[in-house]
Amino acid sequence: MREVLSTDSVGERERLEYWHEVVRTVFWPLSVTIDGTSGYQASVSRDLCGALELSTVQAQPHTVRRTREQAAASPTSTVSLGLQVGGPGTLRQDGRDCRLEPGQAALFDPARPYTMVFRAPFSLAVFSLPRELVQSVCTNARTVTARVLAPDTDVSQAALSYLSCVATVSAQSGLTDVALSNGALNIATALLRDAFGSHDDAPHDETHQQAQAFIEFNLTDPSLTPARVAAACHVSLRQLYRAFDAAGQSVAGTIRQRRLDRARDLLSILPRNTPVAWVGARVGFGSAQQFTRVFREMHGLPPATWRATQETEASPS
Repeated sequence: MREVLSTDSVGERERLEYWHEVVRTVFWPLSVTIDGTSGYQASVSRDLCGALELSTVQAQPHTVRRTREQAAASPTSTVSLGLQVGGPGTLRQDGRDCRLEPGQAALFDPARPYTMVFRAPFSLAVFSLPRELVQSVCTNARTVTARVLAPDTDVSQAALSYLSCVATVSAQSGLTDVALSNGALNIATALLRDAFGSHDDAPHDETHQQAQAFIEFNLTDPSLTPARVAAACHVSLRQLYRAFDAAGQSVAGTIRQRRLDRARDLLSILPRNTPVAWVGARVGFGSAQQFTRVFREMHGLPPATWRATQETEASPS
């Protein structure tokens, strides 16, 4: 059964309100931010065939957010596999950001907050996977969300190609073949096992310790990335991710946190006239704007304001 909902079905003045309601109805309660107020165009096709539920969104730029309150008020029994069909997109969840290009996919879990940002016209196919299916591959879904699933192995290339074909059929004419639809769930399982299933990895604790040491030694380098850390530890990027997952951490999150810790220490001990931009560069942030944004996200205040509050608290009364 296929259903198509489009902003073309309502007047131009009603489109924004209509689209807000559509995404909440087709998916779950979400907060939607749209750039611009007129002429907005978007559509979603929702297919239910066999055990598969597949929704494909084609829209102009916008941002969707699932807040903590929304997730708590409307629990779901599925985990979503988002397949980028056209245009770029960015997914943020569980302390990770991943940029998706056409042909790539990533998991996101509506049971927890997430954000998806689309800064250009895009098409996204969302496969609803039973939570039990994802847990059969990885018991903790937090460790596998917002990680790019790219066609970089024979299995992932074949799986993503199959899922792309299913999404195309669904968007163009609707799914009517139950075998094809149910096959998509089996293929999605194979994709997840290829990316996150057990392999003969290096011991997690040893890899984690090596990576931590390399990060600490190279923290001031703005080009420090998870890929560089993996290469330095002589493991694959997936092995590195698993080592940090086992410790309840993420690689990018660890780099960011250690930079913030060091920046906070410098702000506390250096003279007040030390430029904030210098501090950010000293600990490896690529720009003053990036440093200020990340620092504010962590501490609720920009660096200069935070430093002033520390000085006030330290002053004798």
